[in-house]
Amino acid sequence: MSALFYQPFSLPKESKAVIEQNNEITFTNHFISEQISEECWLLSNGRSANRSFSCLLEPQVGDQIIAASSVNEVHIIAIIARSETGLVNSLSLPQQQSCQWQAEQLTLVGREKVSVLSSKEIVINASLGQLVMSAQDILQTVQNNFVLWCKQFFQKADQVDIQTTQLTKSHSHNQIITADNDIRIDAERINLG
Repeated sequence: MSALFYQPFSLPKESKAVIEQNNEITFTNHFISEQISEECWLLSNGRSANRSFSCLLEPQVGDQIIAASSVNEVHIIAIIARSETGLVNSLSLPQQQSCQWQAEQLTLVGREKVSVLSSKEIVINASLGQLVMSAQDILQTVQNNFVLWCKQFFQKADQVDIQTTQLTKSHSHNQIITADNDIRIDAERINLG
């Protein structure tokens, strides 16, 4: 790689004056040689660096980065380039901090797939509006309970097939069962009344 990557990062004179008054922080660019721990990396100049709080993209070995260096600390503040294209680019906050995004409208787009993963809980709340889902197929798998509370429930389909291994129960104050052609009840024993 070019030696240009190891030269001090150029700043305006006004910025340099402020930095020199604050413990002489210098900005240089390097490559990441090795990951030492979850939040610490070894740079090409031999110094170890932590990720700055504003650097949301997780550094990877081989990345070209900008580092802010003082006498005691080095922080990765930005990733300039990534040589390997097959890596998963992960956004996260250092030290497993929480993150909240706010905007009038927020759109998350995945050209092939969007995955939302949690080991404990996922909350989707539109208390004053609508939750709209549109898909060619919807598949749901629930290991324990599936509970639905609503004021009115409407379903419309060409065919509905409900199968249970134990008991199917339907109860209401008044109940209407209608069909245009036939209603069939088939069982080993039928009790009415």
